[in-house]
Amino acid sequence: MLMHLKSSITQCGREITDQELDLILETVKMFPKLSQRDLAETICEHLGWYTASGRYKREACLKLLKKLEVGGALKLPEKRGRFSARTAGHRPNGQDSPQLLFYRKQPGGA
Repeated sequence: MLMHLKSSITQCGREITDQELDLILETVKMFPKLSQRDLAETICEHLGWYTASGRYKREACLKLLKKLEVGGALKLPEKRGRFSARTAGHRPNGQDSPQLLFYRKQPGGA
């Protein structure tokens, strides 16, 4: 299956070379504790894969990583939960965390 993948991978208009694929696979193996997002950013940096504005092409890279996982070429780390407003202020042990207060500076005030 991997040989088939190596001969025909294109992601978001970019042809992925065999050397780049080897680098991707090696990176995933070397850093098993990184989040999927951090893996994608590391791979983007190594491949020089940036948007026109200079940001990492993280979403394109994540799609590529998922495609490789479905093809059996690699195993991605489990997705980690994201902090959200729904869970803000609550800890897993049931205790409330301290609330943060934000003050907006009044116009014309010091």
